[in-house]
Amino acid sequence: MPSPASITHLTRQEVDSIRWNDCLERADNGSPYARTDYLDALSPGWEALVQGNYEQVMPLPVRKKFGIRYLYQPALVPQLGVFGKSLDKEAILTFLKAIPSDIQWIDVTLNPSNRLQHPDYPIRQRNNFILPLSDDYATLRSRYRENHRRNLQRAEKAGCTIDLATGVREILALVQAHVIPPPKISSAVQESFLRLMENWIQMGRAQTFGVRVNDQLLAGAVFLMHRNRAYYLLAGNHPNGKTLGASHTLIDAFVQANAGTDRILDFEGSDLPSLAFFYEGFGSFSEPYGWLRVYRLPWWMQWIKS
Repeated sequence: MPSPASITHLTRQEVDSIRWNDCLERADNGSPYARTDYLDALSPGWEALVQGNYEQVMPLPVRKKFGIRYLYQPALVPQLGVFGKSLDKEAILTFLKAIPSDIQWIDVTLNPSNRLQHPDYPIRQRNNFILPLSDDYATLRSRYRENHRRNLQRAEKAGCTIDLATGVREILALVQAHVIPPPKISSAVQESFLRLMENWIQMGRAQTFGVRVNDQLLAGAVFLMHRNRAYYLLAGNHPNGKTLGASHTLIDAFVQANAGTDRILDFEGSDLPSLAFFYEGFGSFSEPYGWLRVYRLPWWMQWIKS
């Protein structure tokens, strides 16, 4: 368990990127969302808590509103929290207590390893779904819900084809046009994210899948690859593809490409019943994570949160 004195608050400029990212590679719960280059793209100006010689770390996505500093959950960053080896409840609590006192409210999600029950840090459970892909494809497909298998047959009859060369920019455009509400991303952050994803694709840290009919993109997604996990990110669907099973075809193509490996497909979940039904229909199971909300504002300033 780290002591409060061993945890240091750092600005982004003070963070050693090499040691930070090495901590994530060694961590029991490492995540691509906490890498310095990903945070630089999606949450410019982020800060950090670092224990000792980067044994454990916690990103702090910081913003300021009306002069008040607060922690927020950046778009396209589903989970953060504390990362490292041998994390326990005492370590998580120590990190949360080390969040600077001038941060007046906290509204962030934590990763599934950050389990804690404490009256000063109320954590609400949110839903996520994961699908281990170690079995062969026939076995994995046999666990699909019957409705999902019918959608796959419908897509095949409609002539849906897989496009592994779909560009990130085209997928983002699909998301912005048809996801309600679309992700709130400034133009500068959007360009940083697109450049990073194009670079990560070249490095093998990300993959794109698209589903087309007559060259029209009906479904697309970016998968972030980190160790043995693939994170289903930035998924977009055209209305014309919803009745054809385009999204079912996209997920099925990824399952088929990775069946028989140690990879785990992480859907990143949703509290929406319709999305939970969709994810569970592939034979996935729940891996809940936490949503931390702490307000330190005086009562007469509560309106700032809105």
